[in-house]
Amino acid sequence: VLLLLECAATAFALGVWARRVWTDSDRTTTWLAWLALIVAVVAVAALTANVGGWVFLATMLMRGTGFSVQNALALVATVIVVQSLVDVGVESGPARRLRGLREHGALVRGRVLRLLSVLAFFFWVVATLSGYGLWASASAWLEAALAREWEIGSLVISVGRTGTAVLIVVATVWIARFLRFVLELDVLPRFALEPGGDGAISGLSRYVVVG
Repeated sequence: VLLLLECAATAFALGVWARRVWTDSDRTTTWLAWLALIVAVVAVAALTANVGGWVFLATMLMRGTGFSVQNALALVATVIVVQSLVDVGVESGPARRLRGLREHGALVRGRVLRLLSVLAFFFWVVATLSGYGLWASASAWLEAALAREWEIGSLVISVGRTGTAVLIVVATVWIARFLRFVLELDVLPRFALEPGGDGAISGLSRYVVVG
């Protein structure tokens, strides 16, 4: 009965709130309204399952959805706080002495926000699957998929090793670009080099990292 009341109250409250703010032009509010409607639909489904006698299904839907929304809001708040700290750091006095941050502060903030968003999405997926009780099965399936191998003559191709190789290549390219960025803007201009020397050093450094 308590679960039934919880489902009804959740669906009603979120439905009324989403309808009230639906005309708001703010992008964040629109996304929150869509999220509220989705949760309200899940609550209605849980209510229907509860009335039909599938109490376990209703409990799983409400618990998993609530856990997912709770972690989503917590992760969004964390990203906002960290991004604010990054903005303060980029605009601080010591950081403004660096040419790279002074001229490309917006680019750095954008890249940091993108990285934080990807990490937050990953943790949200894990938390959502855990809330629905599906993480153990999903992780077991993922491990089995990564361990799968194909033999072509003497060549053995593994999904996990191939994925690791791709990640290493991508990370290496990013590190090489970052190193060249720092060298060309903040390190090499401090030295009295011959014309073209800074480009040669930064390019050689990038090739060394990639190699």
